[in-house]
Amino acid sequence: MLVCIAGWAAEDDGQIRGVVTDVAKASVAGARVRLLAMDTRRTLLSTVSGRAGEFAFDKLPAGAYRLAISAPGFRAKSVEVTVAAGAEVLVGKIELEITSCDYPGVICDYVLLPGQEWPKDNRYSHGDLALTPGCGADVDKGSSLCFPDWESADRTADFRFTVTEDHQTIFAPKNGARLAEPNSARASCQGAVFLDRPIRVDGLSARSDLCLRTSEGRLAEIFFLSDMDPEIKQIRISYVTWK
Repeated sequence: MLVCIAGWAAEDDGQIRGVVTDVAKASVAGARVRLLAMDTRRTLLSTVSGRAGEFAFDKLPAGAYRLAISAPGFRAKSVEVTVAAGAEVLVGKIELEITSCDYPGVICDYVLLPGQEWPKDNRYSHGDLALTPGCGADVDKGSSLCFPDWESADRTADFRFTVTEDHQTIFAPKNGARLAEPNSARASCQGAVFLDRPIRVDGLSARSDLCLRTSEGRLAEIFFLSDMDPEIKQIRISYVTWK
């Protein structure tokens, strides 16, 4: 089923086709696939994958797009696609990884071998936060600082949630903290590459995540609980910070 979200349509015959699978190559039915404008990251069209994981977008004008794919139990994923006039683009199999055990509502089972002990809880803090533009978040203390405390947020926050004049939604690191690109690291942020610059987050789907090196030097993972549509008024995140 193909649903037009933004009242957008065009008479052309470009196509995008693909299949959503898990890392074991099994098809993922019912995954939500959104077609986003590359520059604004607004949702143009949305569909769900079929029984064999297949999806398609038809009658597309030539241009650059992003595919945002999400499904319960999996980490969300984004793929960039360029469509030439009248061309059919086959993106092939888009593999979704199992979501982190730290994502809200996910329960992971452990199989203990003889002589092994249950894993220790290495979390320093964890919880949920609701943020509006201008809010700062301190995921060591598990707190948010919003209006009228913006100046305090800049002094203590790990990052600040901001919407720029050209309507980009960003997380800007503060006080020596560092952020990694969304969905770029392995489980529990292993292998994350931390950057000293703002990270753009608009267009991300629920179940996306990003890694953070906090201002106190701890490793943390942030999970998005809702889609990050442009000009969003409030976001809900969950976080876990490790000792």
